[in-house]
Amino acid sequence: MTDESGGLTPGGSDGLPQDSAKIAQRMTQLLEISKTISSELNIDVLFPLLSMQITQALECDRASVYLVDDDTGEIWSKVAMGVTIGEIRLPIGVGFSGWVAQTGQSINVEDAYEHEFGGASKEWDQKTGYRTKSMLVWPMLRRDGSVQGVFQVMNKLTADRFTKDDEEMLEALSGSAAIALDNAALYTANQNLMDSVFTTLAATVDAKDAQTGGHTARVLEYSMALGRRLGLPPERLKVLRMAALLHDYGKIAVSDTVLTKPAALTDDEYHEMQSHVSHTYNILSMIEFPRELKDVPRVAGEHHERNDGKGYPNKLTKKDITLEGRILHVCDVFDALASKRYYKPAMPMDKMLAIIGGGRGSEFDEDVVDAFVELLPEFKQIMAKYDMEQANEDTEPDAAAGPDGKADAKAATPSKNGEEEKAKAKPSPDGKAGNNAKASAVKKGAAATKAKKRRKTAKKAKTAAS
Repeated sequence: MTDESGGLTPGGSDGLPQDSAKIAQRMTQLLEISKTISSELNIDVLFPLLSMQITQALECDRASVYLVDDDTGEIWSKVAMGVTIGEIRLPIGVGFSGWVAQTGQSINVEDAYEHEFGGASKEWDQKTGYRTKSMLVWPMLRRDGSVQGVFQVMNKLTADRFTKDDEEMLEALSGSAAIALDNAALYTANQNLMDSVFTTLAATVDAKDAQTGGHTARVLEYSMALGRRLGLPPERLKVLRMAALLHDYGKIAVSDTVLTKPAALTDDEYHEMQSHVSHTYNILSMIEFPRELKDVPRVAGEHHERNDGKGYPNKLTKKDITLEGRILHVCDVFDALASKRYYKPAMPMDKMLAIIGGGRGSEFDEDVVDAFVELLPEFKQIMAKYDMEQANEDTEPDAAAGPDGKADAKAATPSKNGEEEKAKAKPSPDGKAGNNAKASAVKKGAAATKAKKRRKTAKKAKTAAS
């Protein structure tokens, strides 16, 4: 390539003329950006990713990406670099980006304040403390020519205004960005559809029994709080969320007479109730979950497994139970104990803590129990949100509730001497069960068991007398 005098332009570091080297650099940047955004389906991640990539490629201070919302007649964005006010919505036709979204034409100005739309920029800058000068606003077009969104880049760092090369870069990028955003929007729509369908399915189970209404929603909130506290990454939190939502779906196969029976279950009824876990796993295993949710059936099927292998249906031990399954078990038991049922009042908080603390290390995962104790204030807020009545501290339920919430010797898991195995200790503030608290809880459990036996004996005597 020659300059105006006919001589060769100086070469770049790779031996190419400077213009060719610049073109090669831009092409490399464009390919890298296209590759990066095409692999991302989460629109919440795609927005900031696009903004960051454009800022670097165009050597500017800030970049924003807006999408057109045809239903509301607005453009919207979840990221505007340097602004932390959340979602931004602007009317189509108003301001720089609104005008570009309406007309499909671009704007490239050296000083935004000197433009006819400068008033909006001044007003926005007064709110944020920023000074907008050079600005390039470019339409993002679909294949049919309609405007899908708008790129807005501000304050070129290496020149007074954005160049023709910058315009060509955005034009080239707009096609791949539009496809990536379409794919992300479709993925999000599918996720929302799947979530709404599964939420509806979970609601059908709760609707079978008025007294268990809200159980799924509460277990979901408890589980997510524990999952975050224990540091589960976002992809595993998604698995936990879906498993919590669907963990009791197998109850759809349990008869209403068993689910709503206002008394202790017979052996056959108890086994039928336990079968809901296997039904949950088998039903969910027939669903073609996305790859990132493939563990949902497994986690949902673990919510009655125990650390010590005495759970059901597969008698798994801690090493074979996912962390999500161990979280779900604690949350499920806690809500069953805290809830009013036909056969029992809500259990007082101190007795619930004794049961869960007493099972730390045997029935329940130690780390999950410790995190549970730390999050008790948050759990109480969740309970209050669902108007759950807490029992008086001196209320003595007729029997301990098992994970299914049924008052039964089997549900209470008695030990050989008649003491309730679950009621072994009350956790201290740091989540560890102290010796004194443990002894106190065992005594209370033993006293309750003796009282229960006395009631049964009196009932039998009364029946015999009649």
